[in-house]
Amino acid sequence: MRFQVFVRVAIAAALFVSFAGWALAQEAVSAYSRTIRVEGIGDLPYYAQNDPQWADIPYEPRGSESRRSMEDGGCGPTALAMAVARQLPEERLPELLSHAANPERGFPYCACSVGAYRHRGDHEVAFPTEPADFAGALPVIFASYATGNNDHWAKMRRAGVSGTSLPLMDMICEAYGLRYEPYQDWEDALGALEDGFSVITTVTEGIFTETSHYLCIAGVADGFVYLLDPLMRSEYPRDRQGRLEVVEPGLVRTKLEEAEKLRLYGFYAIGK
Repeated sequence: MRFQVFVRVAIAAALFVSFAGWALAQEAVSAYSRTIRVEGIGDLPYYAQNDPQWADIPYEPRGSESRRSMEDGGCGPTALAMAVARQLPEERLPELLSHAANPERGFPYCACSVGAYRHRGDHEVAFPTEPADFAGALPVIFASYATGNNDHWAKMRRAGVSGTSLPLMDMICEAYGLRYEPYQDWEDALGALEDGFSVITTVTEGIFTETSHYLCIAGVADGFVYLLDPLMRSEYPRDRQGRLEVVEPGLVRTKLEEAEKLRLYGFYAIGK
């Protein structure tokens, strides 16, 4: 009897440890891509290019000799995913399937590449088809589209020697029937935000990056500009003037009068 009790206790303890480990893993994942509440603006979808679910997946076109990862260079499709998810209900996201190079195959991905064309080994390949599948992996799906998996004569917006090019935004918007308006002036970007558009911007070398980087402008409230950074981080060592305040990892803000000092160049509005 004592032995049976011991076995039951041991099994329960093992199950608890197993569940606790699983729960911690889930918590770690949800701490990255998630919904972020911005005071004065609302609840916004947030995706992180360094989300453990896909951070290490190579984001390369077929035939590339490089192995740049989503974490290293996936800011473009990740920012675009935030912008589109803000505009469309989840049930509409799979509409992109009809715009894949092969609609029946869609946008598979695995640990080997965003298009699963390098797939090797015994791990599974994901084939997103349902709204929740798309919502859960939208940056990777847009990355696959950028690497040539699209119906635009397999045009690549992620070449083997460069980052994600701007025409990807226009192509994705066309596929979803969304409006796409590029602007050069900050005032135009603010006007687009007030009209309900999502706005993506790019930054040059400075606080956010040593090269260039995509960001989403969440909005303006109480004299602050709020920015969603696809590269989720809790500090910005290059911000020597203290212009940024980290509200929470992935969400930063700056005073409205300081925004133009962040080296933002180009604004890309996406809306209905």
